[in-house]
Amino acid sequence: MIATTKICLLIAMICIAQTMAFAPTPNKTPTFVRSQIETQRYNIIDVFGSMISNFGKKATASHILITPKTWVSQEDAKAQLEQLKIEIDNDPIKFAESAA
Repeated sequence: MIATTKICLLIAMICIAQTMAFAPTPNKTPTFVRSQIETQRYNIIDVFGSMISNFGKKATASHILITPKTWVSQEDAKAQLEQLKIEIDNDPIKFAESAA
C-alpha cells in the first residue's frame, strides 16, 4: 500500500512538472526581430558530408596564458598580448620561447 502511494505521488509530481514546463511566460516584447537572427539548418547529409571531407584532418592549437598577476588592467593585458604578437610574428620558435 505504501509503495503504491509513493508511485502515485511520483506520477503526480512528474505530471505537474511536465505541465509547468509549458506554462506561458509573461508578455514581454522580444529584444530582437526574428528576421535578424542568423540560423543555419544542418541536416544529416550536411553532417555526413562534413565528416567525410574532414576525415583524417588533424587540428592543433597553442596558447600563451597571461595570469592576472602579470597585468594591472585589461588594457595592460591587451598591450602585453599585442607586444607578444609583434615579437613572435608567426615564428614557432619564438612562440615556444614566449610560452615557456
